[in-house]
Amino acid sequence: MNVSPIVWKIKRFFNIGSERKLKKAIKLITILAQEVIRQRRKLGFSNHRDLLSRFMQGDTVNKTYLRDIVISFFLAGRDTMASASTSFFWLIAKNPRVAEKIREEANEVLGPNQELTSCEQLRDLHYLQASVYESMRLYPPNQFDSKFCLEDDFLPDGTFVKKGTRVTYHPYAMG
Repeated sequence: MNVSPIVWKIKRFFNIGSERKLKKAIKLITILAQEVIRQRRKLGFSNHRDLLSRFMQGDTVNKTYLRDIVISFFLAGRDTMASASTSFFWLIAKNPRVAEKIREEANEVLGPNQELTSCEQLRDLHYLQASVYESMRLYPPNQFDSKFCLEDDFLPDGTFVKKGTRVTYHPYAMG
């Protein structure tokens, strides 16, 4: 955001202003990522099927790589979660009948006016899950996504895709 790159380089060299704030923020995120990894190791990861556990089970996993993976989870999820949550709550506000059905289901699964206390309870909230999925179908958090083909391949419809080709899809149009 500076007029010249030399400005931020000077700030970084002297550890002042926005560069100092950035350094502090990076340190904080790093500590948080390391704590997530520590907690997962403490709980054990070999029996878990989540993405982080799968990364931790790899043979070539080093601390820096794992830390970077966790940080990418934090950063990649922020905007998409905000977008998905906004769309979901907007739709719920527009559809009070759906909100009431979610409340009824929660009262059945959790008990009247009780809070969620476990992942098992969350798995039993089928109507809520369907509502979230429908919200993301109608208003996908990512408007489009691109991937690069690592080797020659075929799309499900039989279209040939050459190695190195960029394939972009538009979830909103698909939904």
